[in-house]
Amino acid sequence: MTREAKLVGGLLGLVCITILSSATTCTWAVASGASPKWRILFRVMCHGLESRCLILWDTAMPICSRCVAIYGGVIIGILAFASIGLLRSHPPPLSGLIALTLPLALDGISQAIGLRESTNELRVVSGILAGSGFAAWVLGSIEIDARERLKTLKFEMLTPENRSTAEP
Repeated sequence: MTREAKLVGGLLGLVCITILSSATTCTWAVASGASPKWRILFRVMCHGLESRCLILWDTAMPICSRCVAIYGGVIIGILAFASIGLLRSHPPPLSGLIALTLPLALDGISQAIGLRESTNELRVVSGILAGSGFAAWVLGSIEIDARERLKTLKFEMLTPENRSTAEP
């Protein structure tokens, strides 16, 4: 894994872990007697409708199940990219990201236009697929770009005599 992909993966993972741990801490605090108004802090990133949130300690989390799953999926995608060599050697194309995001889009759109009501289980599955696909695609794009820059740099470092026989 290139240094750039490690850096972006680490930062992306840190943001997702921070959001999930903050939401979990807020849920625990509200369940332990803190004011439910603390949930408002999370409205910047999610609607937080209690009927669409996961329940911990008999209390709804401040972010919906889909958002929890997306953040969790990003973490899963980062770990998968870091540990599965095939993902690094053959990063997923944009069409792979679209395919993994399509269930989330169909679920959200069909619910928004009133065709049906989604369930938390479906929100979690589609969120994990979209989040993990996003992370793998982003890291794969960074990995490809870094390899191309390295290849170009190596070519530029060749002497003029060797450049004519080398591939850029």
